Amino acid sequence: MDIGGEIRKARENRGLTQAELAEKLGISSKTVSSWEVGRTEPKMGMVERVCAVLNCRKSDLIDEVHYENRALLGLAEDAILIETIRALDSDRKKRLMEYARYLLYQQNEGPQDK
Repeated sequence: MDIGGEIRKARENRGLTQAELAEKLGISSKTVSSWEVGRTEPKMGMVERVCAVLNCRKSDLIDEVHYENRALLGLAEDAILIETIRALDSDRKKRLMEYARYLLYQQNEGPQDK
């Protein structure tokens, strides 16, 4: 089972709703829902917080080797992105920064298109 399914199982075993778990973690219930249906995955720091709230071990929720390999892949993707950005001229870097800020706004504060 994936991490989202394991979080759901552990949450239900403790008799918590998604909203209750979210409140204890200081996040939205949409975020918990997104994990549980597999749209997103929590970062390792959040996995540790989830474990503390649900009184379980990380190994109860994740295959740590798989999760670490995914984290390394993410680092490789970040390195490729950084090298690509470095190759841009100054004007294109400014335009990219403006667009990145816009995307962050949408992600964090703007209307959700999910």
